[in-house]
Amino acid sequence: MQTQIFGVSGGKSVRDMNCERIKLSKTMYDMGMKVAAVSLMCQDERVWNAMRMAGTPCPFEGALGDEAMESWEVNRDRMPKGAYDKKAVDGQLKDDPDTAYNVYSKDEFCERYPQETICE
Repeated sequence: MQTQIFGVSGGKSVRDMNCERIKLSKTMYDMGMKVAAVSLMCQDERVWNAMRMAGTPCPFEGALGDEAMESWEVNRDRMPKGAYDKKAVDGQLKDDPDTAYNVYSKDEFCERYPQETICE
């Protein structure tokens, strides 16, 4: 509010946790802590799901690759909220039944869709 003589203004700051996560991850990566940077980004369920769908699961307490995947399967409760859970019904995302992600291994896919060319 402003008049010719007197003015008043106000403001507010908002903490953006995702922005903080990205900045922290970039800083860790720049210091050579690449696995820690990826682990930090994996706290976001979108990154976690993308990593799993790409076949490169997020690290789990220092474990990488297949060892990490096995650890995640045993510790599903430690996945980020909304993370893809292979044990969920029809491969749906945990806690979001309206999401239509279906992720299969090749064997699971061919068992369900044997007519597809990839299964020949």
